[in-house]
Amino acid sequence: MNDSRKEEIVRDLLVKRPLSDYSNEELFDLNLHSEYDCRRYVTKIFYPGYPSLTSGQKGGLSRKTNRLWRRIYDGYFDVRTRGGRGIYLVNKGYGCDLGHLFAQDKQEAESLAKLLFGCLVDEGSYSNIRITFIRLGSLHELKAFNRKIVDNLKKEIQGAKDSIIHYQERMAQRQNRLDALNAVESSILASALTDVQPEKT
Repeated sequence: MNDSRKEEIVRDLLVKRPLSDYSNEELFDLNLHSEYDCRRYVTKIFYPGYPSLTSGQKGGLSRKTNRLWRRIYDGYFDVRTRGGRGIYLVNKGYGCDLGHLFAQDKQEAESLAKLLFGCLVDEGSYSNIRITFIRLGSLHELKAFNRKIVDNLKKEIQGAKDSIIHYQERMAQRQNRLDALNAVESSILASALTDVQPEKT
């Protein structure tokens, strides 16, 4: 769905009696998947460039947000639950995004998730792999969805490498200090042994 069509539908949904009936797929494809998403979009459309809102504008924003989310929610939730042909987010448990995949339907997405990401969970813990349908779309969109996760993983890997270098340097510094202390003790001990040697007669 292009931006102009999205705005057209949103503006229609915000009037008292919308002129059109929209399919659940169309509502899902607005990509407004939370009340927060709706609030951000309403702000963008109706209050662009406002550094701060008056009390009246804040009231209008809240009313528009609530109405939009109420009219989207049932259709959105239906499609999210059923799944469809498009992009799925794969999680490990509730907190770790493993990546996105493309599938023809929810059943295929579940099978692919276990096949492709099963190696990232403990054996026998496939139930920890969760999928969420997030976009009606095509395979061509998959790379764009995974880009953020890829970038974050690269940053984490580089951060780990930097940490290794940092701790290797710390280890080397402490080893040098330890070697210096050992040398000092050895030197003092050698000097002490020389001092207590018996005189030759």
